Amino acid sequence: MHEWHVGTEEHAIPLLASKLSVPPPPEVTLARPRLTRLLDAGARGPVTLVAAPAGWGKTVLLGTWARAQPDLPVAWYTVEAGDGPRFWTYVGAALGRHGAAVPEDADPERIAAAVARLERPIVLLLDDLHLAVDQSVAEGLDFLVRHADRRLNLVAATRTEPPLGLHRWRLSGGLTEVHAHDLAFTREETAELLARHRVPASARRVGDLHLRTEGWPAGLRFAAHSLYAHPDPDRFIAGYGGEHPSVASYLVDEVLAGHPAEARDMLLRTSIAEPVSGELADALTGREDAARMLAELERTNGFVVPLKSRPGAYRYHRMFGELLRAELRRRSPDQVTDLHRRAAAWHADRHMPPDALRHALAGNDWNRATELLVLHWPELIPYGPENDQPPAPPIPPPPASALRADPALALAYAAAFLDAQDRTSATAFLRLAQRHRDRMPQGQRARYALVAAALRLSEAQLYGDQAAVLPAARQMLDLSANAGVAAAARPGATAGGTPAGMRNGGPAGSATPPVRGNGGPAATGSPARNAGGHGVPASAATLARNSGPAAAGAATEELSPFGRAGDGVGAGERAFRAADPVTRAVALAAVGVAEMESGDLVAAGYALAAGLSEARAAGLTRPASACAGRLAVVHAVRGELRDAGEAARAYPGGSVADRAHAHLALALVALHRDELAEAAAHLDRAAPPAPAHGGVPPADRAGTTFPALVAVVRAGLSEARGDLAGAHRAIAAARADRALPPLVERWLAIAEADLHTARGDASGARGLLGPAVRDSGRDEAGGPPAAGEAAGAVALARAYLCAGDPAAAARVLPPWDDLEAAVPLAVRVDAGLLAAIAARRTGDHRRAARDVEAVLGLAGPEGFRRVFTRGGTDARDLLAAHLDAGTAYWPLVADLVAAMPPAAAADPPASPETGETLTERELTVLRYLQSMLSTVEIAGELSLSVNTVKTHVRNIYRKLSATRRREAVRRGRELRLI
Repeated sequence: MHEWHVGTEEHAIPLLASKLSVPPPPEVTLARPRLTRLLDAGARGPVTLVAAPAGWGKTVLLGTWARAQPDLPVAWYTVEAGDGPRFWTYVGAALGRHGAAVPEDADPERIAAAVARLERPIVLLLDDLHLAVDQSVAEGLDFLVRHADRRLNLVAATRTEPPLGLHRWRLSGGLTEVHAHDLAFTREETAELLARHRVPASARRVGDLHLRTEGWPAGLRFAAHSLYAHPDPDRFIAGYGGEHPSVASYLVDEVLAGHPAEARDMLLRTSIAEPVSGELADALTGREDAARMLAELERTNGFVVPLKSRPGAYRYHRMFGELLRAELRRRSPDQVTDLHRRAAAWHADRHMPPDALRHALAGNDWNRATELLVLHWPELIPYGPENDQPPAPPIPPPPASALRADPALALAYAAAFLDAQDRTSATAFLRLAQRHRDRMPQGQRARYALVAAALRLSEAQLYGDQAAVLPAARQMLDLSANAGVAAAARPGATAGGTPAGMRNGGPAGSATPPVRGNGGPAATGSPARNAGGHGVPASAATLARNSGPAAAGAATEELSPFGRAGDGVGAGERAFRAADPVTRAVALAAVGVAEMESGDLVAAGYALAAGLSEARAAGLTRPASACAGRLAVVHAVRGELRDAGEAARAYPGGSVADRAHAHLALALVALHRDELAEAAAHLDRAAPPAPAHGGVPPADRAGTTFPALVAVVRAGLSEARGDLAGAHRAIAAARADRALPPLVERWLAIAEADLHTARGDASGARGLLGPAVRDSGRDEAGGPPAAGEAAGAVALARAYLCAGDPAAAARVLPPWDDLEAAVPLAVRVDAGLLAAIAARRTGDHRRAARDVEAVLGLAGPEGFRRVFTRGGTDARDLLAAHLDAGTAYWPLVADLVAAMPPAAAADPPASPETGETLTERELTVLRYLQSMLSTVEIAGELSLSVNTVKTHVRNIYRKLSATRRREAVRRGRELRLI
């Protein structure tokens, strides 16, 4: 190999070997197989783009990958600013190190010709390609890749997307892309990095650090170096952020300084808002093109993150946002208050009270803050903890003089801190408001007492104190009823120009989806039976039938949750009926959320349905969204899939927790309908999978019911894909570090038992199900089993069938065909199918046909499919025989049979009589012969001539040694052809 130079012979400038060598690895390296697999796949295609801002580990990743390629030649070139005309010389030199005969006067055409002559492909890896600012470089690289006769694979690391004509490669499938969200460390990788730095790392410590850095590799490495010798790691992590000297210096020099002055100014001004949209950015900066600038920043800066839930809105990476706010305070401290006041006015004008309140407090706009509190308190409080909610910018504390002048200000701060999930600060301000309540003017005390009671109710939920929720709700209702306080939050009420009407979702007063009378959801407890015999609590039945303004004062013997204390229509019930609709909506939403956390989905369903009706009638978005998302989960668990979908999509702009519940419901709906890809997509949006936690939210980031249901759905998806080990891991993760209510533990036991059955361990399944079935008990009058026992009994029957005992399976099944029984639809469909299978196994084919027809009638309207497709050979044979016997649901059954592969091998077997195999077209015609369609109709369905179909039919008869249509279908079933 000759030495490369640039310039004339007498003034030749040697090329720097360091720019043509793979950089040395850092002191501590980490294997990241999920990313190296992406690079391995990309290196087999024309272009791989690794695009992310500074500090995301691009060079470290590519260097590690390049050094691990013993058989793949990798030509490395680190681009630097100012390379200019030497760019192609360096490219030629890098390729020349691996056998490409590139002349010294290299250009794209000569390099392409030299590479095309190579015997095998070569990888050209360009690091820091964004520093090659010449447009001709991008055009030359595009030319080089296209004309190197498929001998060149380009891998480029860059901070911005280069103009390489990437759209063509995307369309052709020849582009592999790795971006900041791919490069971000997972919790598992964070734990391994800390371990390699010899930093003691508990699960909580890893989770906190990962949350603060959002997996940013540079931020994690700075932290790991500092933590190694730190005397108090927990204290360090609690204060670690964008203002840490190492982090701030890096972000200012490597990220902020790289943007034009106008972009830096917009980033600083908008850093006070979370999230930020183009319209809000215009209001804060006085610009008219902020939306375009934000979109460009999102494309070029991985620290500007688009929000999936709000198109056109963005947030800043947590550490980057902290740095921006610190820089704003340092450079322009006099602007901070004014920016917050602008943001408060903007949010108030758009009916967004929580954001308006936070900015009003941060901008010292006390009057607006207290006015927002009075008029919109139901929209200001959260209804339960949020899961991994991005933290809002901090709110500075008020001066003592402001609190003395207006004690209501303490309640406004408490509401803002509750919304930010800051329990400690919220509790402190609630206590402060309690101490100063006597300073309140006499005429305002009743209203503020009601607001304080609502905030204490929210505080109980935030602390997970479910036992305190119902008493707190009762106190709030008493205050509303006894004092005659009419809550001010009504459609059309304003605070600084803020109407209180609904911001997202359905109109005020729209009807709630009904909770049907087929019982509670699977795996819930045994409820007391009401007069109607539907197995729901008498106190809860009112919520479905007698809620809403029209029913508030109606005389009825059925009670709300506030009449449960044995007093009949006593003080608690009278207070509920006398309270105004706004207070009732808040109380019902809070109780419904609490009941759901306890695992009692029966009581939760009725409270949530009534709360949704009240909230809609009162024009309240936040409690309506809280109710709708969770009610969707209740509907989905019960098997009311259409209602679940409607409720889940009613409030797309709800809180993080509301949207998470809605996506969980949609995931369960999709799983029931055997739409596995859609189910996985919704589940990932409900609870993004984290390897360290089995895809279940960590214990300190969620309650109990939500992660348990996530685990059940994730286990179902894993089972559907044949990954039983992954399904078991999901169930185990839901139990880790959590004290689960008995009802929630029962769900997990039933799901785990089904996994044992799926792998053939019937005795293990029965061992798990014994307590799950016995503990739920039966109705005192000897009636059918409650919902929890019904689900357990179905799982037990499945285990008996697995063990080859259909008679025992039939004995334990719940009364699925009894419309008056408290058995949810999902359980009834499952039980009915198992009953039909058991009957067929015992030789009672007539009963099997009757049962499966009834099950199809139950399953069809809601779209159930998974219950059949998971049934294996038994279910397939049952449905196939049902096609021959005739059914009113022929299209559904034919579709299910076609979707369920035969138990035999994949290749169609040949007929033992003729030794001939049916063609694909003959197989298609044979499937249609199962139906009641005539030959003419089959020809029309397949767009064939009648004579062609007749020819196929004759060939089928000959190959299957059949003389009639029914005989051909029977022989096809015996051979597992259909």
